[in-house]
Amino acid sequence: MFLPRMQSKLLALFVIVGFLWLITVQWGAPSVPSSFSNPFSNHDTTSGISDEKAAPSAKAPLAVPTKATSPDKEPKPSPAAVKSTKPTQKASKPKETPKHKAPLLVVSTITPHTTDLPKEPASPKATSIPDKADPSNNTLILTETFKPPTLENKIAFWKVFEKLLDASKPGCDPPSRQGTAETIGYDKLVVSEHPSERADVLFMPDQSVVKMKKAHENFVAGLQAGTLEMVYNPGTRGLVTTAGGPYLPVFVISLRMLRRTGTTLPMEVFLADKKEYEEYICDEVFPELNAKCVVLSDILEAVPHSLDITHYQYKVFAMIFSSFEEVLFLDSDAFTLHDADELFTSEPFTNHGLVSWPDFWASSASPLYYNISSQPVPPMSLRQSTESGELLLNKKTHSKSLLLATYYNYFRRHYYVLFSQGAPGEGDKETFLAAANALNETFYATSENVRPIGHMKHDGKFSGSAMVQYDPIQDYNLTQNGIWRIKNESAAPQPRPFFLHVNFPRLNPTKVFDYDEHTRNFQGKEQRIWQSEKDIKEKFGKDIEKEIWQEVKYVSCELEDKFETFKGEKGLCEKATKHYQGLFGKT
Repeated sequence: MFLPRMQSKLLALFVIVGFLWLITVQWGAPSVPSSFSNPFSNHDTTSGISDEKAAPSAKAPLAVPTKATSPDKEPKPSPAAVKSTKPTQKASKPKETPKHKAPLLVVSTITPHTTDLPKEPASPKATSIPDKADPSNNTLILTETFKPPTLENKIAFWKVFEKLLDASKPGCDPPSRQGTAETIGYDKLVVSEHPSERADVLFMPDQSVVKMKKAHENFVAGLQAGTLEMVYNPGTRGLVTTAGGPYLPVFVISLRMLRRTGTTLPMEVFLADKKEYEEYICDEVFPELNAKCVVLSDILEAVPHSLDITHYQYKVFAMIFSSFEEVLFLDSDAFTLHDADELFTSEPFTNHGLVSWPDFWASSASPLYYNISSQPVPPMSLRQSTESGELLLNKKTHSKSLLLATYYNYFRRHYYVLFSQGAPGEGDKETFLAAANALNETFYATSENVRPIGHMKHDGKFSGSAMVQYDPIQDYNLTQNGIWRIKNESAAPQPRPFFLHVNFPRLNPTKVFDYDEHTRNFQGKEQRIWQSEKDIKEKFGKDIEKEIWQEVKYVSCELEDKFETFKGEKGLCEKATKHYQGLFGKT
């Protein structure tokens, strides 16, 4: 009995060993790595190479909330500390999956460029975007194709986009204005117990309203179809402006002030046409300041189009054809007071993708616009009108908003009057937030009131000559905690000034000294444009007017014979030096 039992056990053992051998030969035995690689770490522990040096991986898409914030709908108080998105050397801990459903995200896929295309002038040194917040598990991934921003690719994009614009033209006469919308200061409106009714001073036949509504729907449907390929360098950020002719010297002053803040971001300067291209400024001055001239007509005139593109429209086309993914647009006379880099890396921009600054007035958009764009008419107290001398936009997350804003600007004769009804500042300024709102894309409208600075005139009346815009990061910190200084200024300290929009008189050395009531007192002596030295230092932490006049003097003297608009002018350096020394001495 014992022997048969031993044989049967041995037989079973051989079968098991044979089966294990067969698995090893056919599929390979599992191996144990010499060191464990943590799937949640940003570093590869098996190779010893950190992710900062490894090959670049796809960026984590940026989560975007679904609603914009306004003082009418205050969020519940919650911590709103500003977080930087700059990469650190330490591995980050995995984030917990949020309980709420994640919003839509947009992820770009870069198409390799293989064809030989004509080269553009050397671009300013690019600034890349660090990786951003990681998405939750509940995300819908949309893909878009991007092409390098060569001149040929920009023209190809414009050719497709112009066809969509032409196919969506209003097809009727513009609205006619029967009066002018009342100018209402937003600060007075928001604290009033009696909300104002929205102005309605436009006339348009019903059939024309129907045509505009269908044209608007057709354009939006074209955007949603996703056939437009954006043309920019993914993963970059920079500054954009439009300048040329008499605005170019003003911009050089502004750019030199910008570089004083420590901002090294590249700047693209869009000129209307080749006549505005000044070789010495574009080829010698700008490269030293990490800036580059771009001629819009090289793109726009390459494609036949039915409407003229001028003035306010240049701004939106400059943003479209800029080579950056993330753009801070600045008017040529908008002066930056702090390092602009932090605006890109902090909330509200990192979680909204579009940030604007306010004008003095309440909205004066016509109810007709909301009918045409299929939206309910909002209350007048929702937010201020927009001052678009400064605008921060992410073209990856808000390309459709930018293109719809372009539609409004392209058909300016129809839409400018719809947005303003003759109120102050009629132009491009209302088109950006209107487009985002129509598409239900997020934005943050800085709530801190814009403030004028200036001086007392000879007749004793105050003369405003610049607009102060405030830090959106600090403003966002307040509103996220339910604090709206627009309703109660004593509720919290004022955010710091961030921009100074010097719109009158513009600091062009050929013109500014002609405005005696601004630059000279009633005795004929040099005077400050903006209040006293003490007041300026209290507001800005330094004598910003002295710094600006230093740059006015520099441009007047060092570049006296370089600008086209300076030709024929005599004594610019002498005038600027005399004015500066009259105010500040020989320092």
